[in-house]
Amino acid sequence: MNNKQEKLDAVNKLESMKELQKDFNLKKAKNNTIMLDTIPKLVCFAMVAIVFIQVVGAIVLMIIGKKNNINLADLFSQIVQGDIVTIGVSVIGIAVSVWVGLNIYLSLSKEESEKLIQKMELEIASIEKCLNNVESTIKYQKGVMWQEFINLLDSQRNENMLSTYFAYQFGRLIYEKENIDNLNILLIHNLMQYENEYISMTRMYENGEKKSCYSQSERLIKKYEDLLNENIEGSDFWQKTFSFYFNLHIADAKFYRNAVCLRLGGFRNKFRIKQMEEVCVEYEKVFEDISDTAPEYKDINSAKAYIKNTIGYTLDLINQYEVVTDENRDKNAERRKSANKHMHEAVNLIEDQFVEKKARYLRNLGLTYERLGDMDKAYNAYVKSIKEDMSDYKSWTTCGSIILKKFEKEQGIARRDKLLSEMHMLEPEIWKTELLKAKTQFEMSASEGKGFEDPYYKLIQVYTYLYMLGNEQSEAKKDAKKYMNILEMMEYTGGGSMYAYRNYYEAIGDIKMASKINGQIKATQNNDVEHMSKLYLDKTKNDEKEE
Repeated sequence: MNNKQEKLDAVNKLESMKELQKDFNLKKAKNNTIMLDTIPKLVCFAMVAIVFIQVVGAIVLMIIGKKNNINLADLFSQIVQGDIVTIGVSVIGIAVSVWVGLNIYLSLSKEESEKLIQKMELEIASIEKCLNNVESTIKYQKGVMWQEFINLLDSQRNENMLSTYFAYQFGRLIYEKENIDNLNILLIHNLMQYENEYISMTRMYENGEKKSCYSQSERLIKKYEDLLNENIEGSDFWQKTFSFYFNLHIADAKFYRNAVCLRLGGFRNKFRIKQMEEVCVEYEKVFEDISDTAPEYKDINSAKAYIKNTIGYTLDLINQYEVVTDENRDKNAERRKSANKHMHEAVNLIEDQFVEKKARYLRNLGLTYERLGDMDKAYNAYVKSIKEDMSDYKSWTTCGSIILKKFEKEQGIARRDKLLSEMHMLEPEIWKTELLKAKTQFEMSASEGKGFEDPYYKLIQVYTYLYMLGNEQSEAKKDAKKYMNILEMMEYTGGGSMYAYRNYYEAIGDIKMASKINGQIKATQNNDVEHMSKLYLDKTKNDEKEE
């Protein structure tokens, strides 16, 4: 950035010196005109005037002499002799003066001019040398910064294969002698800064920093839209690659902006279905174009798998937000099937050397099976995900969640007419074993995924159900409260935790607290809240009658 200002200052100084030299030359030419043209003309005019006056005087004297009978020949001889001498002396004096003055002027003017011109030429040469140095430095810095930008993109290989793809494309442009001199150094600086902010946004989402992620995504959408509208010089391929890159980052920022709304209390109403549909459209377009832009790219299938995974996951998020009604039931079902199809394709495309991504895609495939109601296929997909990557904490959570969902379905908890404290549990010994397995899976998730909230409120659910099954009830209550305290320290108020709290208090018989928490669950658009409100109301009325 300093070199840019240095170059600007040098350019301004160079222009100033050139303007000064031009002004000097104009003044010199003007002075030369005066001394070598105007003054000699004035001297000649003066000489002619003197002669003219003298001649006129002589004529007048002769006329007067004639009238007074003076000898004209003698008078003429005296006039001529006297004036000629005077004229001669005058002319010689003037000529000598002009000649001396001109030589003195020209001598001084030439010496001073040469000195000034030499000084200006040295100054101009110095400035031009400075400009060349600045240009070389800026060109070098552009190359260094551009390579750093490419390295930054390539560093995301384990998280985002499209970033690696762009690293290849932008590197390819340089190797093919594409001219980056036309790129403003400020643009390269912004690209690096925004890419770091993009990486920060994805980490915020993964680490549970939901509000920060939301704000960051909003800022990035605006920043990349501004870059998209900039007039970037270069070949058609150069401009197409930039446009491709900006549009993808806008789509990604929209994805994170809306994904976080489903996991952040009070933000559900900020979810925008239209934006998420735009994400799907953009990624479908990318999938069609990516093979044409770089058919030789060795990880092309991994990049395609990333695209398929993103589309499938986005469709699932839309379905999570949209409440199923008679009007949209068919569309919702179509999305579930489409999401499952995209996830299958992602798993088939991903290469074995990218185990983290393959684990993630298998987990997301299991998620789509869950939405379709096939819990066994979902569980199998989650188990395969863990086998691919034992550190995939989300897969540990989803495995345990399947056990909880099966338990709730078997016991009639998801849709019920009785309070948990009044329900009779079926096959308690079998389910104790399964719930303890789920407990271990959630504990693994909590251990691997620092800052990930889901396993904590899932553990509250596990201990609530173990309490209901009569398994060391005092310890179960104590452990459930422990995880409530952990969530409180994490300042997590997501919908999942609120349901876990409500069910815990309902199971231990504290209906007033359960009813209070049920009333705090907002913006969920879940019929379960209204259903439980009626149950709590009926229970409260019955308790008041008994009292």
